[in-house]
Amino acid sequence: MKKRCLLIFKWPIYAQRFLINKFSKFYDTEYLYINNYKNKSYSQIINEINEFIKSKNIEIVFFEVDFIKIINFFFIKKIKNVKKVLMTFDDCVLHEMNAITANACDIVLSHCPLSVKKYEEKGYESFYMPCEADGNIFKNHNIKKEIDVLFFGQITPDRKEFLDFVVGSGISIKTVGYQSIFVSEEELSKLISKSKIVLNLSKTIGGTVANNTSEDIYKFYYQIKGRVIMSGLCGTLCVSEYSPGQEILFSKDEVPTFHTKEECVEILKKLLANEKLLSDYATKFSSKTYDMCED
Repeated sequence: MKKRCLLIFKWPIYAQRFLINKFSKFYDTEYLYINNYKNKSYSQIINEINEFIKSKNIEIVFFEVDFIKIINFFFIKKIKNVKKVLMTFDDCVLHEMNAITANACDIVLSHCPLSVKKYEEKGYESFYMPCEADGNIFKNHNIKKEIDVLFFGQITPDRKEFLDFVVGSGISIKTVGYQSIFVSEEELSKLISKSKIVLNLSKTIGGTVANNTSEDIYKFYYQIKGRVIMSGLCGTLCVSEYSPGQEILFSKDEVPTFHTKEECVEILKKLLANEKLLSDYATKFSSKTYDMCED
């Protein structure tokens, strides 16, 4: 018989679908959203969650902690008679605060392997857990690769400038949105499979710093992105902007990496001009991604 677990989310977002599917493979899984308790007091929320845990015979609770003040050290401490796991997906901008919250938990799960090492440095038991790693959704559809380069995600001003430079250098890029109004995950999976290369931009800019002492200092972070894992599961090579977490997972022989837009163009042109080299990279990268990350 599977153990029963509870996922406590802050509010509904698209990526939680992957987490629910992931945990359901191993546990009888329940989940709830803190924003559904917005008319309750702090004590009422805790009491209702403890009653829910008791009524459902929950043994393990997973807490999504990023960017929500109520799910903190004191909140988690008051959840009773369960194993407690902290989940973080934006730890690069929240680590110092999350590291305090983690002291109320038994284990930390992070989507960034560099973040895992930071928690281990502080004496926590911590493990790498990619989010968008569902092989039932992101898979190789074995269809003709008609798209040279695919970029999916939000087009911020910084990214637009970068993509315009690449296109202006003579490289064809198909851009699609993904998070909200554009394509579903299933449609995206087919688009990735249809592409020769997925371009990943890892720079996360502004508006996310939680530490007051660093607010005017850290202008951006090089954050590991789900695009890399999704691309590999779909059988397509990812050419990526540098991030330290990604460098822990993949060598440059598996994910060609750049620091500047000029380096990016050079790598893309070299791969698109050599079908065998591109195929060799894609095969090695996809195999590594599937073995290491797929749910």
